[in-house]
Amino acid sequence: MNTRALKLTSKARPASPRPMGTPMPLQPSGATLTVNIEDIDTGERKLMFGYTARHIIRTERRVPGPGAISLARETKRDGWYVDLNMPEGCPPRLTNKRAEAFVLVSGGKDGKMDKIEVHHTGVTQIGYPLEVADPTFFKTEVIELSSAPLDPALFEVPSGFRQVPKLADQAPQPPTSKILRIWAWMWQ
Repeated sequence: MNTRALKLTSKARPASPRPMGTPMPLQPSGATLTVNIEDIDTGERKLMFGYTARHIIRTERRVPGPGAISLARETKRDGWYVDLNMPEGCPPRLTNKRAEAFVLVSGGKDGKMDKIEVHHTGVTQIGYPLEVADPTFFKTEVIELSSAPLDPALFEVPSGFRQVPKLADQAPQPPTSKILRIWAWMWQ
């Protein structure tokens, strides 16, 4: 008979082996997930907010290698993109060439994660998205685009604001921590 003892906290929850908010280290699984991304310019154009938008369809195929913990998946994203001249001080828009930001949100399994290889073909500069849809899940659409300066009042501290020296002890781990851990692991 297999028995396992659990240490419970005063709130009757199993005690965590690591302090709350401490990132769980991810270890390599030893397998590879190949991500093939293809951006195809359909040649269609339309006028959006005074800019000529290009119709680009992205197909992403995730192919797990032998022993991988990741699942096979294929997604399509249909979008309209424009080239914008950004004012000084705005961060440059990365192209798909070598610096493509790729975030894989995956919990892994038992604290492990596959090695990720990304291969990109097709259009190398897609521009700024004005309308993007994944037919199964979402549609994101810009409803207003202006090159006018922003009102400085948007950046003023609201009346009644007070700074808090410290938030509650053992605050829950923000979801971005997981993404940052994955990002750090990918760059190793």
